[in-house]
This record gives sequence, structure tokens and C-alpha cells, in this order.
Amino acid sequence: MNARYLIFDVDMNPLAQADLLNAPDSDVLHFNVLEDRAELVEEHGNICIMGSVNDKTVLLGRVLRSRGDRVVVKPGAKLRNDARKNVRVPTQFESYIYPVIGTWRGRGHIISKDLSSGGIAFYTDAHLFIGEIIEIVLPVTQLPLLVEAEILRTTPGTDRQPDFYAAKFIELVEDQDAAIRQAVYSIQLGNR
Repeated sequence: MNARYLIFDVDMNPLAQADLLNAPDSDVLHFNVLEDRAELVEEHGNICIMGSVNDKTVLLGRVLRSRGDRVVVKPGAKLRNDARKNVRVPTQFESYIYPVIGTWRGRGHIISKDLSSGGIAFYTDAHLFIGEIIEIVLPVTQLPLLVEAEILRTTPGTDRQPDFYAAKFIELVEDQDAAIRQAVYSIQLGNR
């Protein structure tokens, strides 16, 4: 089976998903670009290539040529693995949070604002504090996930809008991390 990669422009805007057809340590990389997006990838010339599920590769590349759905890329500099956590996608869904470490009990309702493989931003009427640990249900993955997150920032709400929170995911296992990355990239490509 070919390895699935995600292709972004240099500003980390998603362009396409692609299957790598040769070894990832080759001098040039041969991709089969999915969903008729090869021309879009070629137009950008300089791209960022990111492993989508089990491959943590993040590198820059330059498109050398393309034919049909096939694109040949000269790999360039490797980026730090935390570059993938900076890929944030606006998305709105309703879900629930539960306290792990906090002063409240029960279940809180949230509306998401954006999602990345490193965390989530959301609105809720639950009153949370910085450093609080919560569990959050992520319904946008292939199967819904229950993951832990730590509140990093908070902004008080208004009469029309509940409080706003930003949280980072903590203690993710590899399967959870891969499922969240896949959801983020799928949402990004769907938004384009």
C-alpha cells in the first residue's frame, strides 16, 4: 500500500492529498495526486509535504514536473514535527466536555471555533479556568473520540456569545493523534 501524504502551499494552506509511489528517502519523490488536484500542486511550485497518518514527515519540496495525476517533487529541508500542530482549520460543530480537574460536575455543551492536531478553540457557558483539565468529545473524527485537553486561554463572553476558550490536547495516544490529524486535513481540503 502507498503512503498517504498531504500537500500544502508554503503558507500551510491545503492543496491536495497524494500517495507516495516510491521510497520516502529517494532523491526525487513521485506522487499520485488525488481528486484531480495535480495541476494545482504544480502551479504552486514550492510546497510543503506532510505525512498524514503514521508518518511524521514534514518537509519542503519543489515540483519538478507533472503528467496527469503524477507529480515529481525534489525534497528540500525537513521542518520540525511541531509544524503539523500549526495547521489550524476553522470548523463549527457541537459537542460536550466533562471535568477531569475542575470545580464543576456533569457535562458542558460547546460549539467549536477551530481545530488543529494540537488543540481546539470553542465557546461554552461552562466556566473554566486556565490550567483546568477537561475531556472533550470530538465528533469530527472517523469514530468519535474522547480526549483530554488543558485550557490555555480564556476570553469572557458577551450577552450574545458564551465564553471563549483555547485548549491543547494532552496525553494523546498515537491512534488518537492520527485520527485528529486526518480529521483536520479532511476538513481543510473540504473547505477549499
